[in-house]
Amino acid sequence: MEQVMWLELLARHHDVTQRHRCAGPSIRIGRAYDNDVVLDDPYVAPHHLLLRRTDTGGWIAEDLGSAGKLRAEHGKARFDNLALDDDRVFRIGNTLLRLRSEQYQVAPERVDGRRLPLWPVALLLAIGIVGIELVVDWLSETQEVRLGTYIGGLRWIGLLSLVWVGVWTILSYIFAKHARFERHLTIALAGVFSFSAIDEVLKYAGFALSVQPVLGYEYLVMWAIVGLVGFGHLQQIAPRLWRLTGSVVAALAVLAAAGQTLNLSEDRRNFDPPPIQGRLYPPDLRLVPAETDLHFFAQVAKLKDKLDASRKDDDR
Repeated sequence: MEQVMWLELLARHHDVTQRHRCAGPSIRIGRAYDNDVVLDDPYVAPHHLLLRRTDTGGWIAEDLGSAGKLRAEHGKARFDNLALDDDRVFRIGNTLLRLRSEQYQVAPERVDGRRLPLWPVALLLAIGIVGIELVVDWLSETQEVRLGTYIGGLRWIGLLSLVWVGVWTILSYIFAKHARFERHLTIALAGVFSFSAIDEVLKYAGFALSVQPVLGYEYLVMWAIVGLVGFGHLQQIAPRLWRLTGSVVAALAVLAAAGQTLNLSEDRRNFDPPPIQGRLYPPDLRLVPAETDLHFFAQVAKLKDKLDASRKDDDR
């Protein structure tokens, strides 16, 4: 009885796109219609490859004189023949192939557990974002209440979030064949909520505790969250490449943060702007006592002495 073999055509991430049932001691592969397996790949020769059984029961792939030859999955080296097993992935033209026997042990079936929908999570995140923005705008209100003041910021957040999610949804559909709008929306809203919450905590700490170092460095948190959100989106598209995508996203986030830090340091060197609190808060939220008049004028006197000494050095 002849042993049945299965030739698998693979996508980039090893998802099986086609399976061909093959029986007999050899399998011919190419673009010509007299082959056992016909491939629609313009970089594959009409008669490109022969798979044949060896005397020991194994299989070997032999090139039939094609221009592109036979290649392993990774690397540019070309081979005239290549030994195969159930897990060996090889390439002809732009097509990834894998040969498996009928005795290959597949993984057990998955249990289709009921996955909780993400819409409630996305709705809670959206409510949290709206709540943070409304509370902060109300606390920093210095004039009569205007509806446009509260709606303006939320409108831009909603518009930019929808554009961001739309782009990732399209990319997911193109490269992963699944839109996954619900997941991308939840990831984006989680990033916006995290940044809004952390940003307001830092600003409140700068005001309530007079911790000036936290002022002006919120962008570091922003780039960290952008990197995590980008990695989350990429996981929905190419989950098996998490090491590569994580490394690339982390490098880009670090480069962006470093570039912005360099620009800010140049600005501070040229203009020396003081840290500025981006929002006004009620004085009752301040946790440390205000400086006394004596302490303020003492600091002014120290600054005057420093300026006088600097002028004398310039005159010399």
